[in-house]
Amino acid sequence: MTEDEEDRWLAEHWRLGQIVIDQIHDAFADVEQGTVANLEDIVEDTTWDRMSSRPEGGMNTRWQDIPDADIAGHNDLFPFMDERAFRYYVPAYMCWACRELGEFDSTSADYLLYNLELSSEPGTRAWQLEKWSLFNQAQRCSICMFLRFMYGFYSNKDAEKALESYWGQFCDSPA
Repeated sequence: MTEDEEDRWLAEHWRLGQIVIDQIHDAFADVEQGTVANLEDIVEDTTWDRMSSRPEGGMNTRWQDIPDADIAGHNDLFPFMDERAFRYYVPAYMCWACRELGEFDSTSADYLLYNLELSSEPGTRAWQLEKWSLFNQAQRCSICMFLRFMYGFYSNKDAEKALESYWGQFCDSPA
């Protein structure tokens, strides 16, 4: 691939990533933090000292305001999130992954993709479906579109598995 072809390819993926981000913003626009714990409260040893600057009062009342550095630095928290926290943080992580386009030096996107794959183990499967129960159709569709983007851009096997195991059924759902 020539440098010019690579630039066009990257520009097209940036454009597609922005479409996915816009869909995520539309689908999750009304999701607020409410009583959901901040990232630093989800795991005991996480402190604001190791995180980037925070809004006044220490709360990210909108998922859109969670700093990228906090997302990049908190890659393994998904198993500790209940369904409300998962619904609140997932759009921030998805948008971050789309914006970074493979330039991130973090495993946060990988952990997100892995945590969107439906387990074949019955107990884990039931727990996951409960965790995902708060997503409405538009949100499920935006998650599916995100996974398609991640699979298309990165050929990510976890994105493919997540689509095949559960989320693929929502891509063409009316929002």
